[in-house]
Amino acid sequence: MVESYRFDGFCVLEKKDDKKYFAILSLFFDEKIERNLIQKGSKGEVWKVRHDGVCYALKINRPTNKIIGRKVKALLKGSYFSSLILRVDKARAEGCFSMCDVYLVAEKKHFRFARESFVLMEWIDGPLLSDSEELRNKYKNEVGDLLKNIHQHGISSGDVHPGNFIVSNTGLRIIDLSGRGASAIDRAKDFIGLKNKFGVEADVDSWAVSLVLLRSKLRAFLKKARVS
Repeated sequence: MVESYRFDGFCVLEKKDDKKYFAILSLFFDEKIERNLIQKGSKGEVWKVRHDGVCYALKINRPTNKIIGRKVKALLKGSYFSSLILRVDKARAEGCFSMCDVYLVAEKKHFRFARESFVLMEWIDGPLLSDSEELRNKYKNEVGDLLKNIHQHGISSGDVHPGNFIVSNTGLRIIDLSGRGASAIDRAKDFIGLKNKFGVEADVDSWAVSLVLLRSKLRAFLKKARVS
């Protein structure tokens, strides 16, 4: 179950269990928690934090490009990460544990647009499929099965590549999920990624695949035209 509330300028969605996840975020702000920067890019950062002997992944997202388009989408569809925590919570309640769990989403918003998002997630130990060609080949068919499983529970990846799959002590898991759901278009994008990155074909609606490929070609053409 996910609880919704406002605190100190944040719109918060927090998984309701025996832990206080916003307290972990507060300790991060105050630099009073063990933390290591894992990744930093133009959109934000990913940190590994440890509290009471448990490790978490903290993703910080600060949109810097295509702001007008993002604001329009937010007005129509709401917050990307808020949707994700609710979808993951529902999927896990239905018995799907293939994806990384999401414990907290805290966002500073302007209307429905999140100017800054903090997402506290499960830290999963284990090698990534991107670590070796041997791992990719060994688990490539399981990747397809995993995608079909999360699709059945209303979740898609949105970015299928070896770096988003971890071999944990409980089996193959997926991280860095999409909050968009699992429409025919979302499923097609995942299965196109599966074919491109793992060489695995999957049964999917042909019209959706054709539409996604057409959109990709159109975007590439328009981008080339702008550069020219």
